[in-house]
Amino acid sequence: MNRFDRWWSKSVSDRRIDRGPMYVAVIIALWCSGLSMSILGPSPKSTISELSEATQNLLALMLVLSSSICVIGSLSGSRYFLRRWPRRRSYSWALSALPIICSCLAFYGYAALAHTPNWPSALGGLLAPMLGWGSAVNWIFLVLETRRISRNVDTIVAIRNQEDSCDG
Repeated sequence: MNRFDRWWSKSVSDRRIDRGPMYVAVIIALWCSGLSMSILGPSPKSTISELSEATQNLLALMLVLSSSICVIGSLSGSRYFLRRWPRRRSYSWALSALPIICSCLAFYGYAALAHTPNWPSALGGLLAPMLGWGSAVNWIFLVLETRRISRNVDTIVAIRNQEDSCDG
C-alpha cells in the first residue's frame, strides 16, 4: 500500500477528485436513471424484466440514494454548500456510497448479460459493468486521497507539537 501512496502523492493535483467532469456526469446520470426507474416503475419488456418488481424497485432506490450521497459529498465544502466541511469528510460520503453504486451496477449488468438473446445486444449490456468499474476506480482514488490527506494532517500536527515543545 505504501507504493500506491507514494505514487498517488506524486501524481495528485490540487483539485478535488470528486469534482471532475466525468465523475459528476456519471453520478448525475445514475441519479437520473434511478429516479426515472423509481417513478416509472419496473421495465416490463427489457432484459432486466426477469428480475422481480421488488428487486428492480430496490435497485433503483439504492441508485438514487447512493448517487445523492455522492452529489452531496461533491458539493460539500464549496462556496455554496456546507462551506466549512473539510475535504476528508466530503470524500467519506462518496467512500460510503460508491460500493453501493458498484454493487447495483454489477447486478444490473449481470441481469442484462444473462438474459440478452444475442451478442450485439449484450455489448450494450456491458455499459453497466463498465460504469461500475469506473465507479470502483473512483472509490480507489478517494481512498488514496483520503490517506494522503490524513498523512499530511498527521505531519502538520507532529510539526506543531514539536514547535510547541521547543517553545515551552
